Amino acid sequence: MLFETARLVLRRWELADLDAAMAIYGDPEAMRYFGRGVALSYSELEASLNKVIETYALTELANYCITEKAGGAIVGHSGVHASNLGDGEAEADWAIARPFWGRGYATEAARALFEHAFRLHGLSRIWAVAHRDNAPSFAVMKKLGMRFSSQLMRDEAPSVSYVVTREEFLLL
Repeated sequence: MLFETARLVLRRWELADLDAAMAIYGDPEAMRYFGRGVALSYSELEASLNKVIETYALTELANYCITEKAGGAIVGHSGVHASNLGDGEAEADWAIARPFWGRGYATEAARALFEHAFRLHGLSRIWAVAHRDNAPSFAVMKKLGMRFSSQLMRDEAPSVSYVVTREEFLLL
């Protein structure tokens, strides 16, 4: 276990999670606004999961598996990653399996990761980008104290970015 919240455990992904992860990343509806907007094949997910696992040897700024404390079900991922935005800045993302939508898990997990990233890694700002039609992600961003920053194209899709500074976040 890496982080624990009231209802969740955030831990490193393992290859043994591959089949359970397909319920998220192989679901076209769950992936509609994530990445390229298409579900991943088993082999694509395996390659992606291997990259995430390799990242753990380099940094704690990575994607983490979100599980429910009660029962241990894998519900999704949340991550804060180093980015090309500049020193002291990182990008956040999350994805939740459809059966767990609407429970506040993305916000709860991201809040724990933001706290860790700001306090222990000295980040100055965290960004998040979402497809312009992804209202649930905008709601998560706002609950995390993030504010609108800009419109942009991401993966050939119209998107918006939100940002929060360390000072803004730690005042929440």
